[in-house]
Amino acid sequence: MINRQAWQRRKSVRKTGTDSKVPSNANAATPPEAPKLADIKLIDYDFAKYGSSDERSRLLERWDAEVGSLAN
Repeated sequence: MINRQAWQRRKSVRKTGTDSKVPSNANAATPPEAPKLADIKLIDYDFAKYGSSDERSRLLERWDAEVGSLAN
């Protein structure tokens, strides 16, 4: 069993060097080098379309045909 308080302290203390990670624990201290989440621009990803197995298969086949062939 994980001791949550110890884990939180550990995540807060690990700020050594240049740590640019945003902690997943909302209660852990965020290093000043970490990116500000409000400044990050995300794409509008269509999970319904690109998450379907048919679309995934189509994209992987296209990747293999167009990009995978460049490795040979």
